[in-house]
Amino acid sequence: MSTHADKKPFAKIRCLYNYNLCKATYQGLERLQPTKRHYIIARGGFVGVHRYAGLWTGDSTSNWQFIQMNIPLILGIGLSAQPVSGCDIGGFCAVWQGQIVDSEMLTRWTIMGAFLPWFRNHYDNYAKPYQEPYRYPEPVPTICRKYIELRYRLIQYIYDAMYENTQTGKPICRPLFMDETKPGEFNNDPYADDDHLWGYNGYTANRLDDQFFLGKDILVAPIVNPGTPSVLIEWSFPARRICKLTY
Repeated sequence: MSTHADKKPFAKIRCLYNYNLCKATYQGLERLQPTKRHYIIARGGFVGVHRYAGLWTGDSTSNWQFIQMNIPLILGIGLSAQPVSGCDIGGFCAVWQGQIVDSEMLTRWTIMGAFLPWFRNHYDNYAKPYQEPYRYPEPVPTICRKYIELRYRLIQYIYDAMYENTQTGKPICRPLFMDETKPGEFNNDPYADDDHLWGYNGYTANRLDDQFFLGKDILVAPIVNPGTPSVLIEWSFPARRICKLTY
């Protein structure tokens, strides 16, 4: 029998509700279909929820600020022992009723998202008329198709990174410092204010909120600001082969 002394404040246990919901869903599916491998996505959880479900980052808004925050958000979630996570490509919530996400924003978001563990275009169709790449004029469909197909060609590589996570705990998407071979390799931006503050352009090289590794060998440097034609990478990389993806 529970007593008043046994009770805990809701603030301390609220995330356990999501955790146990994911656990119950997983265990229920295992009983119903024991020979299947189930893939569950949740929008909340607690430490250990990675055993049962991946995580998506909730109802993002269709603006450039949410594109910019996606990378540090996914990296932070990965460092918190949740390897499978991702965002709503194009944003879920409309900035205004009837918003059509502009072509540049959708294209950049799709390109970036193609290298995240969880990749899905998802939106509120009560507030937006459409958001599928094929409903846009060229070159949006062609560009998006290119990176969607590239993701499919990388499926085995992404799967290997998932398996590596089960053996080492390393996330699928990794901050640049995770696999560096020399301390400070990626902490050399002369323009950075210091190791903890934002720098001259909103990002510092020692934080690198706009670049990440997919697995240990693919460096992804997406464009996360409007009107930017290209991104320049200036690094002295460790002595190993790295495939750099810039777009």
